[in-house]
Formats: sequence, structure tokens, C-alpha cells
Amino acid sequence: MLSIALLIAGCAALPESVDAFLDELAQQRQDVVSLEARFIMENRTPDESLQSVGRLLFVRPRRIVFRILDPDTMDPVHEILIDHSRVYEHDRELEQVQIYDRGKDPDMEALFAAFESDPAELRQAYQLDLFDPGDESDRAAYGLMLTPIETDDAAPRLFERVRIFLRDGDYIPTRIHIFNDAESQVILNFDDFEVNGDVKPEDTQLAVPRDTKVIENEESFRKVTARVERMPEAITPAAPVEPAP
Repeated sequence: MLSIALLIAGCAALPESVDAFLDELAQQRQDVVSLEARFIMENRTPDESLQSVGRLLFVRPRRIVFRILDPDTMDPVHEILIDHSRVYEHDRELEQVQIYDRGKDPDMEALFAAFESDPAELRQAYQLDLFDPGDESDRAAYGLMLTPIETDDAAPRLFERVRIFLRDGDYIPTRIHIFNDAESQVILNFDDFEVNGDVKPEDTQLAVPRDTKVIENEESFRKVTARVERMPEAITPAAPVEPAP
């Protein structure tokens, strides 16, 4: 599963506090109901660095689709769809879909924080720190780092920390840098943005061909019998929420 789950911006002064920053982020993003972008993903380990390209779709409320593309045909070869806390991973080469229920996993909040307008849950699960985007300042005006807060819960965390680089104005992510552990990192660089574009219902789903194995929570197993099965149920981008007076 992706460890997961991000235009040019001028250099801006960092806000006085994280709370002020989050309030401004919520205000600026309230009209963003969908976002499409191209991404280049780099997986780094001590032994190698692998790069892939793809397309991202975020649709409010709480659905993100990552489609990794064949660089020659630009057809999807691997897709990950996150719907609230439910994850669908479609590997076309293996002809397999794995579905995971993450429950109230706080690591899901880190991924949605890069795109959503309501960051309220972040304060409970992460230490939040602002940073200067540095070499990324030609595309990002702000940086927000999320470090998981240690709890008594024995469930393993997906990462050690995440750095999110945000452009000025609408606070859309231009880069997400995930530190899985001391030796493994994932970097996603985003460009070619389209905000509130024409999102078709089928864009918010996976198109799974016949005979693909579907494994849910490593317990149930079935095969797709239709020519194409679309999953999960399609959604329509939700209208912007008016801020409280």
C-alpha cells in the first residue's frame, strides 16, 4: 500500500502560530471541492531511488484517488483510492484489488490534511510545526510538518513524519515528503493543477475488469464477474461549506 495518503507561489512570511495558520488554511480552502493534479513520485531507500508518474484526484468529502500511469501508454497500472478510512488498492498486473478498513487510524488524517479545509483532527494526533519551504519556495509559500504523537495504542504508525509544502492563496499542496523511517522516504511533487473542474462520477471510482481478485481485510475473497465493476459507489463533489459567522 502506498505510504502514504503534494503553481508557483511567492515567498510569504510564516504565520505567528500554528493555530493562526490552520485557521487561515481552513478559510482559504473552503471553496475547493475537487482538485486534479499530475504527480511525480519518488521512492527512496539506501539501495535505490524509483520514480513513477501519475494523476491525483481529490473530491470532497474525503475521497482521494492516486493513479500511477504507464509512462509510455499513460494507462493506469496501479491505483489507490482512499474513501474516508477505507482503502482500495488495485494492482492491474497482479489482477488484484485489496480493500483495507483503517478505522480511526490517525495516519489517514495526515493524508487528508494536505487537501481538506477542516484540520481540526490534526491537533489531537500530531505535533504540528511550521517551516520555511526553502529550496521549494518558488512553488510553495508555507510548510507544515506533522509528527505523530506517541500513544499507548500498539498499532504501528505508517510514518515518522510528513512535510507538506503549500502554495500561497488557496494552500494547495505542491509537495508531500513522507519519512517512513530512517532509511525510507516517499516524495510526491504536484503540478498541472485543476481546481473545481468537471469531475465525472466514474472518475471517483476504480474500473476493475472481469476475473480480478477482490480481497477484503485479508478475510473475504471473490472474483469480479462483470465485464467491468466500478467500486466503490461514485460520489459528486460536495458544495462548499459556508464558514460559521
